Amino acid sequence: MTLAIRLTKEQEWKLERLAKKTARTKSYYVRKALEAYFKTLEDNYLGSIAQQRLKNPSTTYYTMEEVEQMLGLDDTHRSKRAKKPGKARSRRSPADHHLSA
Repeated sequence: MTLAIRLTKEQEWKLERLAKKTARTKSYYVRKALEAYFKTLEDNYLGSIAQQRLKNPSTTYYTMEEVEQMLGLDDTHRSKRAKKPGKARSRRSPADHHLSA
């Protein structure tokens, strides 16, 4: 799809400079900007819906343990690899720990 938009001189200058410095097209950065903007809108919209549901007094919430009990599941039905409560383990190898500093 082709789309024409009007940019301020400053926006045009920044976009052109970025595209030249990174050897990417201006369209690439406009698409990336739109993706990020849409993601933000979706997150805000979905967050708003979640907040409305949490405020609804007629909504019933269950813990994971309650759901497992309702389904007739207990510890023997859980996967041996299921995470136990406690400190989260890192998936990084010891060689990657220098990257987080």
